Amino acid sequence: MADEVFHYPQGAVDAFTRQLNDDIAGAIKFLLEEKHLYQKVTVDPDAIAAKMMLRVHEKDRQWTSEHIHGVMNQRLTLTSGVPLLAAPRGQEPQLLPALVLRNVRLFCQTCKERQTFKPVWYQDAANDLLRRAAHGEAEINFDPARVQLFFIAYQCEHCHGTPEGFLIRREGWRFSLDGRSPMEHIQLPAHIPKKEGNLFRDALIAQFAGKQLAAVFYLRTFIEQFARRQTEMKGRETGDEIMEAYSGTLPNAQRDQMPSLREWYGKLSAPIHTADEVAAENLFDQARQEIERHFEIRRVFKIPEK
Repeated sequence: MADEVFHYPQGAVDAFTRQLNDDIAGAIKFLLEEKHLYQKVTVDPDAIAAKMMLRVHEKDRQWTSEHIHGVMNQRLTLTSGVPLLAAPRGQEPQLLPALVLRNVRLFCQTCKERQTFKPVWYQDAANDLLRRAAHGEAEINFDPARVQLFFIAYQCEHCHGTPEGFLIRREGWRFSLDGRSPMEHIQLPAHIPKKEGNLFRDALIAQFAGKQLAAVFYLRTFIEQFARRQTEMKGRETGDEIMEAYSGTLPNAQRDQMPSLREWYGKLSAPIHTADEVAAENLFDQARQEIERHFEIRRVFKIPEK
């Protein structure tokens, strides 16, 4: 049963480590599948420890607490299989804290859809530095039990194409996605114009990465370039002139139902002119939703593109 009392304190330590490993594996899977560049996930080992301590006899609590904190102060072993065991001299094998790499579902550039990817190569830079430091070949001025840098390659199990690489930084119990190769592919809604879609995609990537001014710049450029194509204005016209001309190309019956790209062009320009990162962040989501709604209405009413 889940709330069964531990008769041996080592059982509580192993149960803590097992749950910690499971939580870390789930967090990393979520980070790779659902998060974006420079975003983070966290794990709470203290909450796990508190639950385990409730199931330990009072006489064993001090020993158990010390050994659980000992586990928390170890480096994570990087593995794609079962967590490793350590066997201290004269003691039973003990479960090691680990980052156990699971299969993940990612967009495959070759298959053009989400597929299952498996880990095919991985490396812990901090672990290699420790080995070199032990031979006098490197110096370490950070805590390798709290800071680790994981390089991981995943391969699509369907097409077995070129592996994709990820860089994950661990700082304490926070894990961040600090790099990936190739750049993340973002599937766009069908109503986003394909010819300018790369600009809309770059706006989303910039926003995910926390570059808010770049995000609103790309989003404004997206609607401006679309308007240029529809109006065939290729000269040195101002953005306001282009957006005004674009508004005139819309059917009168639908124009008043659609969010105005001319209005959103002006709103997106404001934080760019003032270099206001906070204003850009506050504006982006609403602007994106309204701009998407504009193009969705175009699709519903089959307003043709040039």
